[in-house]
Amino acid sequence: MTRASDGYLLEPEDPPSKREILAAALQLFVQKGLGETSIRDIGQAAGYTNPALYKFFPTKDALALYLFERCYLHVFETVTAHTEGTRYPTSIKAFVTAWGELVEHHLPALLYVDEQLRNMWPHVRPTVRRRSLIAHVESLLPARCAEPRTAVALVLGTCAQLARQRFFDKHTKAPELHALESLLVRGLDSGGKS
Repeated sequence: MTRASDGYLLEPEDPPSKREILAAALQLFVQKGLGETSIRDIGQAAGYTNPALYKFFPTKDALALYLFERCYLHVFETVTAHTEGTRYPTSIKAFVTAWGELVEHHLPALLYVDEQLRNMWPHVRPTVRRRSLIAHVESLLPARCAEPRTAVALVLGTCAQLARQRFFDKHTKAPELHALESLLVRGLDSGGKS
């Protein structure tokens, strides 16, 4: 069940049982929802008993928070690696490219972060809190941006919707990403002017 592309969920010393539990939990949390997924569901999907899960996490909430932090950091590190050293408008294009790669290769992580951000963010460790996607996107905006909070919402909200559409088998192929880059840059350049 665990794929090489899920390596961001793991520590190098994690045993196979933990790897399978994490991968199963992430898939179930995205497909069924956090509240609707039981420890038993996770154990069955991973092929392990409930005690195996409790060996690594004392509660389902602890598992959910661990997964959230790992997924969030993966998203943050991916977009910052793509946008490092760029300036507007290239920064926005690099951000969309990074997001497109995440949609293509790490869709469950994106969906889980998006769906659980409101509930999980107050509980994340300070080291995670210092890596704010909102602050990062704001740093990518043009210096003349009059409404940075609205602009950040435009970028992050549009990209989050892209992930949702992919989940429901709509679009997000490369030409659409190019169109999205252009639309975001035009919207940011207009500054909300009609």
